[in-house]
Amino acid sequence: MPDNVFHAEYGHNVIPGKGSGVFQGDKSTIIFPVFYEEVLDNIWWCLDYAEITEAASNIDNKKWRLNYLLSCHGYLPNTEIALLSGYTVNGVSVARLRRQGEQRGMLAA
Repeated sequence: MPDNVFHAEYGHNVIPGKGSGVFQGDKSTIIFPVFYEEVLDNIWWCLDYAEITEAASNIDNKKWRLNYLLSCHGYLPNTEIALLSGYTVNGVSVARLRRQGEQRGMLAA
């Protein structure tokens, strides 16, 4: 989370302790933002959440819906993408990791 967002009191960054936040052999710690509950309505409005949910609901195929959400709105948390896509949170996590692996493979080629 950038400093200006922190100073505007929208949230803060969480830095997991040693051994936490390490994915797929990556030796770096992942820092992630946490937004304060009282500002979430403003954030959803800025993201045009209503349009995102409408677009997702218009996609009949569950797999295509998940692909759309990860491609166009990958910044959303796995729990939200799971809710909108019809997948489980674990299913979204696996799909996200597969996408990252595919993207890395494309870059290495």
